[in-house]
Amino acid sequence: MSRYDEDNRPIAMRSLTTFACALFLAPALVAQPDYRFSKASPGTLGLPLSFHFSGAPPGKNLVFMMSMTGGPTPLSLISPGDNRVIEVGIESTPLWFALPSKLSGWSFGTPNNSSMHAAAVHFQTLTIPGSPFVVDKISNKVVVQMGSSGNSSMLASKLAVARSFARPISYTQSSGKLSVLLAGGGSGSIISARGLNSTEIYDADTMTIRKGPMLNAHRALGVAVVLRDGRVLLSGGVDNVGGGVNTCEVWDPKTGRFTPTGSMSVARIAHGGCQLPDGTVLVSGGTTTFSNPVLTLANAQNSCEIWNPKTGNWSVTGSMRARRLAHGLDALQTGDSIATGGFEVRPILNFPTPIGSVKTCELYNFATRKWSSAASMKTARAVHLWNNVQLRDGRMIVTGGLISGPLIVNGTPLAAAEIYDPRANSWTSLPNMPAASALHSATVVSYGNPPLDKLILAGGAVGLPTSPVPIDTVQELDLATLKWRLLPRLKTTRGGHSSVLTPNGLLLLFGGQGGLQGQSLDTVEALRF
Repeated sequence: MSRYDEDNRPIAMRSLTTFACALFLAPALVAQPDYRFSKASPGTLGLPLSFHFSGAPPGKNLVFMMSMTGGPTPLSLISPGDNRVIEVGIESTPLWFALPSKLSGWSFGTPNNSSMHAAAVHFQTLTIPGSPFVVDKISNKVVVQMGSSGNSSMLASKLAVARSFARPISYTQSSGKLSVLLAGGGSGSIISARGLNSTEIYDADTMTIRKGPMLNAHRALGVAVVLRDGRVLLSGGVDNVGGGVNTCEVWDPKTGRFTPTGSMSVARIAHGGCQLPDGTVLVSGGTTTFSNPVLTLANAQNSCEIWNPKTGNWSVTGSMRARRLAHGLDALQTGDSIATGGFEVRPILNFPTPIGSVKTCELYNFATRKWSSAASMKTARAVHLWNNVQLRDGRMIVTGGLISGPLIVNGTPLAAAEIYDPRANSWTSLPNMPAASALHSATVVSYGNPPLDKLILAGGAVGLPTSPVPIDTVQELDLATLKWRLLPRLKTTRGGHSSVLTPNGLLLLFGGQGGLQGQSLDTVEALRF
Protein backbone atom coordinates (compact mmCIF):
# COMPACT_ATOMS: atom_id res chain seq x y z
CA MET A 1 0.00 0.00 0.00
CA SER A 2 1.13 3.56 -0.65
CA ARG A 3 -0.38 6.93 0.23
CA TYR A 4 0.00 10.58 -0.70
CA ASP A 5 0.48 12.18 2.73
CA GLU A 6 3.80 10.74 3.82
CA ASP A 7 3.60 12.30 7.28
CA ASN A 8 0.66 10.05 8.13
CA ARG A 9 1.22 6.41 8.97
CA PRO A 10 -1.31 4.05 7.35
CA ILE A 11 -3.69 2.33 9.68
CA ALA A 12 -4.44 -1.36 9.40
CA MET A 13 -7.25 -2.26 7.06
CA ARG A 14 -10.43 -3.05 8.89
CA SER A 15 -12.97 -5.54 7.70
CA LEU A 16 -16.23 -3.72 7.15
CA THR A 17 -18.28 -6.79 6.38
CA THR A 18 -20.52 -6.34 9.42
CA PHE A 19 -21.24 -2.75 8.43
CA ALA A 20 -21.90 -3.60 4.79
CA CYS A 21 -24.03 -6.70 5.32
CA ALA A 22 -26.65 -4.58 7.05
CA LEU A 23 -27.26 -2.69 3.82
CA PHE A 24 -30.21 -4.06 1.83
CA LEU A 25 -32.34 -2.68 -0.94
CA ALA A 26 -35.00 -0.26 0.27
CA PRO A 27 -36.48 3.04 -0.93
CA ALA A 28 -33.68 5.58 -0.76
CA LEU A 29 -32.26 8.68 -2.46
CA VAL A 30 -28.92 9.36 -4.13
CA ALA A 31 -27.76 12.52 -2.39
CA GLN A 32 -25.50 15.19 -3.80
CA PRO A 33 -21.89 14.30 -2.92
CA ASP A 34 -20.52 15.94 0.21
CA TYR A 35 -16.87 15.93 -0.89
CA ARG A 36 -14.75 15.21 -3.96
CA PHE A 37 -13.39 11.77 -4.87
CA SER A 38 -11.47 11.42 -8.15
CA LYS A 39 -9.37 9.03 -10.21
CA ALA A 40 -5.65 9.78 -10.54
CA SER A 41 -4.65 6.87 -12.83
CA PRO A 42 -6.28 5.22 -15.86
CA GLY A 43 -6.69 1.69 -14.49
CA THR A 44 -3.78 -0.03 -16.23
CA LEU A 45 -3.52 -3.64 -15.05
CA GLY A 46 -0.28 -4.38 -13.22
CA LEU A 47 0.20 -0.72 -12.22
CA PRO A 48 -0.97 1.17 -9.12
CA LEU A 49 -4.56 2.43 -9.07
CA SER A 50 -4.58 5.89 -7.50
CA PHE A 51 -7.28 8.18 -6.15
CA HIS A 52 -7.56 11.69 -4.69
CA PHE A 53 -9.86 12.95 -1.92
CA SER A 54 -10.65 16.60 -1.20
CA GLY A 55 -13.08 18.21 1.21
CA ALA A 56 -13.65 15.19 3.47
CA PRO A 57 -14.41 16.20 7.08
CA PRO A 58 -11.34 15.94 9.35
CA GLY A 59 -11.08 13.64 12.33
CA LYS A 60 -13.14 10.85 10.78
CA ASN A 61 -12.57 7.40 9.37
CA LEU A 62 -12.89 7.32 5.60
CA VAL A 63 -14.37 4.03 4.36
CA PHE A 64 -13.05 3.05 0.94
CA MET A 65 -15.62 0.91 -0.90
CA MET A 66 -15.42 -1.01 -4.17
CA SER A 67 -17.81 -3.22 -6.11
CA MET A 68 -18.44 -4.72 -9.52
CA THR A 69 -21.92 -3.15 -9.49
CA GLY A 70 -23.33 0.33 -8.98
CA GLY A 71 -25.82 -0.64 -6.28
CA PRO A 72 -27.78 1.28 -5.11
CA THR A 73 -27.42 0.10 -1.52
CA PRO A 74 -29.50 1.93 1.13
CA LEU A 75 -28.26 3.09 4.53
CA SER A 76 -31.67 3.03 6.19
CA LEU A 77 -31.51 -0.37 7.89
CA ILE A 78 -28.36 0.30 9.86
CA SER A 79 -29.41 3.86 10.56
CA PRO A 80 -33.20 4.29 10.67
CA GLY A 81 -34.34 7.50 9.03
CA ASP A 82 -31.27 7.80 6.84
CA ASN A 83 -32.74 7.67 3.34
CA ARG A 84 -29.42 8.05 1.50
CA VAL A 85 -27.82 5.36 -0.61
CA ILE A 86 -24.32 4.39 -1.62
CA GLU A 87 -23.79 3.69 -5.31
CA VAL A 88 -21.84 0.45 -4.92
CA GLY A 89 -22.94 -3.12 -4.29
CA ILE A 90 -21.89 -5.13 -1.24
CA GLU A 91 -20.54 -8.31 -2.84
CA SER A 92 -16.92 -7.16 -2.33
CA THR A 93 -17.12 -5.98 1.28
CA PRO A 94 -14.10 -8.07 2.38
CA LEU A 95 -12.02 -5.73 0.24
CA TRP A 96 -13.34 -2.55 1.88
CA PHE A 97 -11.06 -0.73 4.28
CA ALA A 98 -10.80 2.44 6.37
CA LEU A 99 -8.35 5.33 6.23
CA PRO A 100 -7.89 8.57 8.17
CA SER A 101 -10.01 11.24 6.47
CA LYS A 102 -7.11 13.70 6.62
CA LEU A 103 -5.34 11.81 3.83
CA SER A 104 -5.43 13.45 0.38
CA GLY A 105 -5.28 10.20 -1.56
CA TRP A 106 -4.50 6.50 -1.68
CA SER A 107 -3.13 3.99 -4.16
CA PHE A 108 -2.85 0.22 -4.31
CA GLY A 109 -1.46 -2.35 -6.70
CA THR A 110 -3.53 -4.15 -9.32
CA PRO A 111 -2.94 -7.64 -10.74
CA ASN A 112 -1.64 -7.94 -14.28
CA ASN A 113 -4.48 -10.33 -15.08
CA SER A 114 -5.76 -10.20 -18.65
CA SER A 115 -9.08 -11.72 -17.57
CA MET A 116 -9.83 -8.37 -15.91
CA HIS A 117 -9.39 -6.44 -19.17
CA ALA A 118 -12.40 -4.13 -19.73
CA ALA A 119 -13.85 -4.92 -16.27
CA ALA A 120 -15.60 -1.89 -14.75
CA VAL A 121 -15.09 -1.39 -11.02
CA HIS A 122 -17.26 1.02 -8.98
CA PHE A 123 -15.62 2.99 -6.15
CA GLN A 124 -17.04 5.33 -3.51
CA THR A 125 -16.03 6.59 -0.06
CA LEU A 126 -17.88 7.71 3.04
CA THR A 127 -16.89 8.94 6.49
CA ILE A 128 -17.92 7.61 9.90
CA PRO A 129 -19.08 8.17 12.57
CA GLY A 130 -21.84 10.67 11.89
CA SER A 131 -24.61 12.32 13.86
CA PRO A 132 -27.48 11.59 14.07
CA PHE A 133 -26.74 8.78 11.59
CA VAL A 134 -23.99 6.18 11.52
CA VAL A 135 -22.67 7.51 8.24
CA ASP A 136 -21.46 11.11 8.20
CA LYS A 137 -20.54 12.31 4.68
CA ILE A 138 -20.60 10.53 1.30
CA SER A 139 -18.42 11.23 -1.72
CA ASN A 140 -19.34 10.99 -5.36
CA LYS A 141 -18.95 7.64 -7.11
CA VAL A 142 -16.26 6.92 -9.71
CA VAL A 143 -15.99 4.07 -12.17
CA VAL A 144 -12.66 2.69 -13.39
CA GLN A 145 -12.50 0.41 -16.40
CA MET A 146 -9.44 -1.77 -15.98
CA GLY A 147 -7.34 -2.66 -19.01
CA SER A 148 -4.01 -3.97 -20.25
CA SER A 149 -1.39 -1.45 -21.30
CA GLY A 150 -1.73 -0.51 -24.96
CA ASN A 151 -4.85 -2.63 -25.48
CA SER A 152 -8.09 -0.82 -26.19
CA SER A 153 -11.45 -1.59 -24.63
CA MET A 154 -14.99 -0.60 -25.54
CA LEU A 155 -16.96 1.45 -23.02
CA ALA A 156 -20.38 0.15 -22.01
CA SER A 157 -21.93 3.58 -22.67
CA LYS A 158 -22.58 4.59 -26.26
CA LEU A 159 -23.38 7.84 -28.02
CA ALA A 160 -27.08 8.48 -28.51
CA VAL A 161 -26.34 9.53 -32.11
CA ALA A 162 -23.61 8.06 -34.29
CA ARG A 163 -21.27 10.89 -35.29
CA SER A 164 -17.90 11.67 -36.81
CA PHE A 165 -15.96 14.94 -37.20
CA ALA A 166 -17.41 16.20 -33.88
CA ARG A 167 -15.52 18.81 -31.90
CA PRO A 168 -14.57 17.54 -28.42
CA ILE A 169 -14.58 20.15 -25.64
CA SER A 170 -13.14 19.18 -22.25
CA TYR A 171 -14.22 21.24 -19.27
CA THR A 172 -14.06 21.04 -15.49
CA GLN A 173 -17.05 21.92 -13.36
CA SER A 174 -16.77 23.95 -10.15
CA SER A 175 -16.85 20.68 -8.19
CA GLY A 176 -13.69 19.55 -10.01
CA LYS A 177 -15.48 16.94 -12.13
CA LEU A 178 -14.25 16.58 -15.71
CA SER A 179 -16.75 16.33 -18.56
CA VAL A 180 -16.32 16.18 -22.33
CA LEU A 181 -18.83 17.84 -24.64
CA LEU A 182 -19.09 16.45 -28.19
CA ALA A 183 -20.50 19.25 -30.32
CA GLY A 184 -22.12 18.52 -33.65
CA GLY A 185 -20.27 16.34 -36.10
CA GLY A 186 -22.18 14.30 -38.61
CA SER A 187 -22.05 11.64 -41.27
CA GLY A 188 -20.64 11.28 -44.78
CA SER A 189 -17.06 11.41 -46.07
CA ILE A 190 -14.61 14.24 -45.55
CA ILE A 191 -15.86 16.02 -48.69
CA SER A 192 -19.54 15.09 -48.36
CA ALA A 193 -20.13 15.61 -44.64
CA ARG A 194 -23.61 16.42 -43.31
CA GLY A 195 -23.79 18.19 -39.96
CA LEU A 196 -25.73 17.53 -36.74
CA ASN A 197 -27.08 20.09 -34.28
CA SER A 198 -27.06 17.80 -31.24
CA THR A 199 -24.42 17.41 -28.54
CA GLU A 200 -23.54 14.76 -25.98
CA ILE A 201 -21.68 14.93 -22.67
CA TYR A 202 -19.30 12.31 -21.30
CA ASP A 203 -19.04 12.13 -17.51
CA ALA A 204 -15.44 11.18 -16.65
CA ASP A 205 -16.37 10.12 -13.09
CA THR A 206 -18.94 7.51 -14.07
CA MET A 207 -17.78 6.87 -17.68
CA THR A 208 -21.35 7.46 -18.90
CA ILE A 209 -22.80 9.62 -21.68
CA ARG A 210 -25.91 11.79 -21.65
CA LYS A 211 -27.55 14.15 -24.12
CA GLY A 212 -26.29 17.73 -24.10
CA PRO A 213 -27.83 21.04 -25.18
CA MET A 214 -28.75 21.65 -28.81
CA LEU A 215 -26.54 23.76 -31.03
CA ASN A 216 -28.02 26.78 -32.76
CA ALA A 217 -26.92 25.36 -36.13
CA HIS A 218 -25.98 22.03 -37.70
CA ARG A 219 -22.18 21.78 -37.72
CA ALA A 220 -19.59 19.31 -38.95
CA LEU A 221 -16.01 20.20 -39.87
CA GLY A 222 -16.26 23.46 -37.96
CA VAL A 223 -13.65 24.88 -35.60
CA ALA A 224 -13.74 24.97 -31.80
CA VAL A 225 -11.34 27.29 -29.94
CA VAL A 226 -11.10 27.37 -26.15
CA LEU A 227 -11.07 30.93 -24.79
CA ARG A 228 -9.10 32.22 -21.81
CA ASP A 229 -12.18 32.33 -19.59
CA GLY A 230 -13.04 28.68 -20.30
CA ARG A 231 -15.77 29.38 -22.85
CA VAL A 232 -15.48 27.85 -26.32
CA LEU A 233 -16.10 29.52 -29.70
CA LEU A 234 -17.60 27.31 -32.43
CA SER A 235 -17.31 28.77 -35.91
CA GLY A 236 -18.65 27.71 -39.28
CA GLY A 237 -18.86 24.14 -40.57
CA VAL A 238 -21.15 22.28 -42.92
CA ASP A 239 -24.90 22.00 -42.30
CA ASN A 240 -27.23 19.03 -42.76
CA VAL A 241 -27.59 19.55 -46.53
CA GLY A 242 -23.95 20.28 -47.41
CA GLY A 243 -24.17 24.07 -47.22
CA GLY A 244 -21.59 26.23 -45.52
CA VAL A 245 -22.33 27.96 -42.21
CA ASN A 246 -21.12 31.45 -41.35
CA THR A 247 -22.84 31.57 -37.98
CA CYS A 248 -20.95 31.13 -34.73
CA GLU A 249 -21.87 30.35 -31.14
CA VAL A 250 -20.24 30.26 -27.73
CA TRP A 251 -20.45 27.39 -25.25
CA ASP A 252 -20.33 28.46 -21.60
CA PRO A 253 -19.60 25.52 -19.27
CA LYS A 254 -20.93 27.54 -16.31
CA THR A 255 -24.42 27.82 -17.80
CA GLY A 256 -24.27 24.74 -20.01
CA ARG A 257 -25.67 26.71 -22.92
CA PHE A 258 -24.76 27.69 -26.46
CA THR A 259 -25.30 31.37 -27.20
CA PRO A 260 -25.23 32.85 -30.73
CA THR A 261 -22.49 35.40 -31.35
CA GLY A 262 -21.45 37.47 -34.35
CA SER A 263 -21.34 35.75 -37.75
CA MET A 264 -18.29 35.58 -40.01
CA SER A 265 -18.34 37.57 -43.25
CA VAL A 266 -18.47 34.33 -45.26
CA ALA A 267 -19.39 30.71 -44.62
CA ARG A 268 -16.37 28.56 -43.83
CA ILE A 269 -15.94 24.77 -43.91
CA ALA A 270 -12.64 22.97 -43.25
CA HIS A 271 -11.08 26.27 -42.23
CA GLY A 272 -8.38 26.95 -39.67
CA GLY A 273 -8.81 28.54 -36.27
CA CYS A 274 -6.61 29.41 -33.29
CA GLN A 275 -6.32 31.85 -30.41
CA LEU A 276 -4.07 34.90 -30.71
CA PRO A 277 -1.87 36.25 -27.88
CA ASP A 278 -4.47 38.85 -26.84
CA GLY A 279 -7.25 36.25 -26.48
CA THR A 280 -8.97 37.01 -29.77
CA VAL A 281 -9.58 34.22 -32.31
CA LEU A 282 -8.19 34.03 -35.84
CA VAL A 283 -9.88 31.97 -38.57
CA SER A 284 -8.42 31.42 -42.02
CA GLY A 285 -9.44 30.10 -45.42
CA GLY A 286 -11.75 27.13 -45.86
CA THR A 287 -14.51 26.85 -48.42
CA THR A 288 -18.10 28.08 -48.48
CA THR A 289 -19.78 24.88 -49.71
CA PHE A 290 -19.49 21.11 -49.77
CA SER A 291 -22.30 20.63 -52.28
CA ASN A 292 -19.91 18.97 -54.76
CA PRO A 293 -16.11 18.70 -55.25
CA VAL A 294 -15.99 21.26 -58.07
CA LEU A 295 -17.79 23.99 -56.11
CA THR A 296 -15.87 23.05 -52.98
CA LEU A 297 -12.61 24.00 -54.68
CA ALA A 298 -14.02 26.92 -56.67
CA ASN A 299 -15.15 28.57 -53.42
CA ALA A 300 -11.90 28.11 -51.49
CA GLN A 301 -10.99 31.21 -49.48
CA ASN A 302 -7.83 33.10 -48.60
CA SER A 303 -9.63 35.67 -46.44
CA CYS A 304 -9.14 35.74 -42.66
CA GLU A 305 -11.09 37.22 -39.77
CA ILE A 306 -10.63 37.93 -36.08
CA TRP A 307 -13.32 37.47 -33.41
CA ASN A 308 -13.30 39.65 -30.30
CA PRO A 309 -14.63 37.83 -27.22
CA LYS A 310 -15.42 41.13 -25.51
CA THR A 311 -17.75 42.39 -28.24
CA GLY A 312 -18.70 39.17 -30.01
CA ASN A 313 -17.92 40.82 -33.35
CA TRP A 314 -15.69 39.81 -36.26
CA SER A 315 -13.28 42.04 -38.14
CA VAL A 316 -11.40 41.39 -41.37
CA THR A 317 -7.63 41.00 -41.12
CA GLY A 318 -4.86 40.35 -43.64
CA SER A 319 -5.56 37.61 -46.19
CA MET A 320 -3.36 34.59 -46.74
CA ARG A 321 -1.31 34.58 -49.91
CA ALA A 322 -3.00 31.36 -51.03
CA ARG A 323 -6.57 30.05 -51.01
CA ARG A 324 -6.48 27.05 -48.69
CA LEU A 325 -8.92 24.53 -47.25
CA ALA A 326 -8.31 21.55 -44.97
CA HIS A 327 -5.07 23.21 -43.92
CA GLY A 328 -3.58 23.45 -40.45
CA LEU A 329 -3.65 26.67 -38.42
CA ASP A 330 -1.77 26.58 -35.14
CA ALA A 331 -0.73 29.18 -32.58
CA LEU A 332 2.98 29.00 -31.84
CA GLN A 333 4.82 29.83 -28.63
CA THR A 334 6.61 32.63 -30.52
CA GLY A 335 3.29 34.51 -30.78
CA ASP A 336 2.93 33.86 -34.51
CA SER A 337 0.37 31.53 -36.07
CA ILE A 338 1.26 29.12 -38.87
CA ALA A 339 -0.93 27.89 -41.74
CA THR A 340 0.37 24.61 -43.12
CA GLY A 341 -0.39 22.90 -46.42
CA GLY A 342 -3.98 22.14 -47.35
CA PHE A 343 -5.68 21.98 -50.72
CA GLU A 344 -4.72 25.12 -52.63
CA VAL A 345 -6.62 26.95 -55.36
CA ARG A 346 -4.87 29.61 -57.46
CA PRO A 347 -6.41 32.17 -59.83
CA ILE A 348 -5.22 31.51 -63.37
CA LEU A 349 -6.65 33.96 -65.92
CA ASN A 350 -9.10 35.00 -63.18
CA PHE A 351 -10.39 31.45 -62.95
CA PRO A 352 -9.95 29.50 -59.69
CA THR A 353 -7.70 26.59 -60.60
CA PRO A 354 -7.13 23.71 -58.15
CA ILE A 355 -3.49 22.86 -57.52
CA GLY A 356 -4.00 19.98 -55.09
CA SER A 357 -2.31 19.47 -51.76
CA VAL A 358 0.67 21.74 -51.15
CA LYS A 359 3.70 21.91 -48.89
CA THR A 360 3.77 25.71 -48.61
CA CYS A 361 3.23 27.43 -45.25
CA GLU A 362 2.52 30.97 -44.10
CA LEU A 363 3.11 32.84 -40.83
CA TYR A 364 0.61 35.35 -39.39
CA ASN A 365 2.32 38.11 -37.42
CA PHE A 366 0.13 39.23 -34.53
CA ALA A 367 1.75 42.66 -34.29
CA THR A 368 1.51 43.60 -37.99
CA ARG A 369 -1.66 41.56 -38.76
CA LYS A 370 0.00 40.38 -41.97
CA TRP A 371 0.99 37.04 -43.49
CA SER A 372 4.43 36.14 -44.79
CA SER A 373 5.93 33.03 -46.34
CA ALA A 374 7.29 30.42 -43.96
CA ALA A 375 9.53 27.45 -44.62
CA SER A 376 7.72 24.80 -46.65
CA MET A 377 7.01 21.34 -45.31
CA LYS A 378 9.01 18.44 -46.73
CA THR A 379 5.81 16.80 -48.03
CA ALA A 380 2.68 18.29 -49.57
CA ARG A 381 -0.35 17.38 -47.46
CA ALA A 382 -3.93 18.32 -46.56
CA VAL A 383 -6.58 17.08 -44.08
CA HIS A 384 -3.90 16.99 -41.38
CA LEU A 385 -5.42 19.86 -39.37
CA TRP A 386 -6.86 17.56 -36.66
CA ASN A 387 -3.60 15.79 -35.86
CA ASN A 388 -1.01 18.55 -35.58
CA VAL A 389 0.56 18.25 -32.12
CA GLN A 390 2.66 20.78 -30.25
CA LEU A 391 5.37 19.52 -27.92
CA ARG A 392 6.41 20.97 -24.57
CA ASP A 393 9.35 22.81 -26.17
CA GLY A 394 7.10 24.55 -28.71
CA ARG A 395 7.95 22.41 -31.73
CA MET A 396 5.06 20.93 -33.75
CA ILE A 397 4.69 17.46 -35.26
CA VAL A 398 2.61 16.88 -38.39
CA THR A 399 1.65 13.33 -39.35
CA GLY A 400 -0.06 11.76 -42.34
CA GLY A 401 -2.92 13.45 -44.15
CA LEU A 402 -3.77 13.33 -47.85
CA ILE A 403 -1.66 14.06 -50.90
CA SER A 404 -3.37 14.80 -54.19
CA GLY A 405 -3.13 16.51 -57.53
CA PRO A 406 -5.80 18.93 -58.82
CA LEU A 407 -8.50 16.24 -58.44
CA ILE A 408 -8.76 16.07 -54.67
CA VAL A 409 -11.18 13.14 -54.95
CA ASN A 410 -8.11 11.09 -55.97
CA GLY A 411 -6.13 11.98 -52.84
CA THR A 412 -4.23 9.18 -51.10
CA PRO A 413 -3.07 8.88 -47.46
CA LEU A 414 0.48 9.66 -46.38
CA ALA A 415 2.97 7.92 -44.12
CA ALA A 416 5.25 10.96 -44.02
CA ALA A 417 5.80 12.76 -40.71
CA GLU A 418 7.82 15.88 -39.92
CA ILE A 419 8.53 18.35 -37.15
CA TYR A 420 8.55 22.16 -37.26
CA ASP A 421 10.85 24.36 -35.16
CA PRO A 422 9.24 27.83 -34.99
CA ARG A 423 12.34 29.52 -33.65
CA ALA A 424 14.46 28.30 -36.55
CA ASN A 425 11.54 28.37 -39.02
CA SER A 426 12.58 24.96 -40.30
CA TRP A 427 11.07 21.53 -40.95
CA THR A 428 12.82 18.22 -40.33
CA SER A 429 11.63 14.90 -41.70
CA LEU A 430 10.84 12.15 -39.21
CA PRO A 431 10.88 8.43 -39.97
CA ASN A 432 7.79 7.38 -41.90
CA MET A 433 4.82 6.12 -39.93
CA PRO A 434 4.47 2.30 -40.07
CA ALA A 435 1.01 2.76 -41.63
CA ALA A 436 -0.11 5.60 -43.90
CA SER A 437 -3.32 7.30 -42.80
CA ALA A 438 -5.45 10.39 -42.68
CA LEU A 439 -8.22 11.28 -40.20
CA HIS A 440 -6.38 9.62 -37.32
CA SER A 441 -6.09 11.15 -33.86
CA ALA A 442 -2.70 12.27 -32.52
CA THR A 443 -2.07 12.60 -28.78
CA VAL A 444 1.04 12.98 -26.64
CA VAL A 445 0.89 10.56 -23.71
CA SER A 446 3.49 10.36 -20.95
CA TYR A 447 3.99 6.94 -19.37
CA GLY A 448 6.59 4.43 -18.21
CA ASN A 449 9.15 4.48 -15.39
CA PRO A 450 10.46 7.13 -15.63
CA PRO A 451 7.59 8.68 -17.63
CA LEU A 452 8.53 9.45 -21.23
CA ASP A 453 6.51 11.32 -23.85
CA LYS A 454 5.09 9.18 -26.66
CA LEU A 455 2.98 10.30 -29.63
CA ILE A 456 -0.01 7.98 -30.09
CA LEU A 457 -1.76 7.85 -33.48
CA ALA A 458 -5.05 5.96 -33.22
CA GLY A 459 -7.15 4.74 -36.13
CA GLY A 460 -7.54 6.81 -39.26
CA ALA A 461 -8.50 6.02 -42.85
CA VAL A 462 -6.99 4.98 -46.16
CA GLY A 463 -8.64 4.95 -49.58
CA LEU A 464 -10.07 7.93 -51.46
CA PRO A 465 -11.63 11.05 -49.87
CA THR A 466 -15.01 10.11 -51.37
CA SER A 467 -14.82 6.54 -50.06
CA PRO A 468 -12.47 6.37 -47.06
CA VAL A 469 -11.68 2.98 -45.56
CA PRO A 470 -11.28 3.25 -41.77
CA ILE A 471 -8.39 1.38 -40.15
CA ASP A 472 -7.74 0.02 -36.66
CA THR A 473 -4.00 0.60 -36.33
CA VAL A 474 -2.39 2.24 -33.29
CA GLN A 475 1.06 3.72 -33.86
CA GLU A 476 3.49 5.04 -31.26
CA LEU A 477 6.40 7.42 -31.79
CA ASP A 478 8.94 7.57 -28.97
CA LEU A 479 9.73 11.29 -28.81
CA ALA A 480 13.15 10.63 -27.30
CA THR A 481 14.43 8.08 -29.83
CA LEU A 482 12.13 9.12 -32.73
CA LYS A 483 11.37 5.47 -33.41
CA TRP A 484 7.93 4.14 -34.34
CA ARG A 485 6.29 0.92 -33.25
CA LEU A 486 2.87 -0.63 -33.77
CA LEU A 487 0.67 -1.24 -30.72
CA PRO A 488 -2.24 -3.71 -30.52
CA ARG A 489 -5.08 -2.86 -32.89
CA LEU A 490 -8.26 -1.07 -31.87
CA LYS A 491 -11.37 -3.15 -31.26
CA THR A 492 -13.00 -1.55 -34.31
CA THR A 493 -11.86 0.43 -37.32
CA ARG A 494 -12.45 4.15 -36.90
CA GLY A 495 -11.37 7.40 -38.53
CA GLY A 496 -12.54 10.98 -38.23
CA HIS A 497 -13.24 10.34 -34.56
CA SER A 498 -12.89 12.70 -31.61
CA SER A 499 -10.14 12.02 -29.08
CA VAL A 500 -9.56 13.29 -25.55
CA LEU A 501 -6.81 12.52 -23.03
CA THR A 502 -8.24 12.78 -19.52
CA PRO A 503 -6.14 14.10 -16.60
CA ASN A 504 -5.86 10.58 -15.16
CA GLY A 505 -4.21 9.37 -18.40
CA LEU A 506 -7.11 7.66 -20.19
CA LEU A 507 -7.20 8.18 -23.97
CA LEU A 508 -10.79 8.16 -25.25
CA LEU A 509 -11.90 7.79 -28.88
CA PHE A 510 -15.48 8.91 -29.55
CA GLY A 511 -17.43 7.87 -32.63
CA GLY A 512 -15.86 8.37 -36.03
CA GLN A 513 -16.43 6.27 -39.11
CA GLY A 514 -15.97 2.51 -39.17
CA GLY A 515 -16.70 -0.67 -41.06
CA LEU A 516 -16.46 -1.40 -44.76
CA GLN A 517 -19.06 1.24 -45.62
CA GLY A 518 -17.53 3.93 -43.44
CA GLN A 519 -20.71 4.46 -41.46
CA SER A 520 -20.63 6.81 -38.47
CA LEU A 521 -20.12 5.05 -35.14
CA ASP A 522 -21.83 5.41 -31.76
CA THR A 523 -19.16 3.51 -29.83
CA VAL A 524 -16.45 4.82 -27.50
CA GLU A 525 -13.08 3.14 -27.13
CA ALA A 526 -10.48 3.62 -24.39
CA LEU A 527 -6.70 3.22 -24.34
CA ARG A 528 -4.49 3.23 -21.28
CA PHE A 529 -0.72 2.91 -21.04
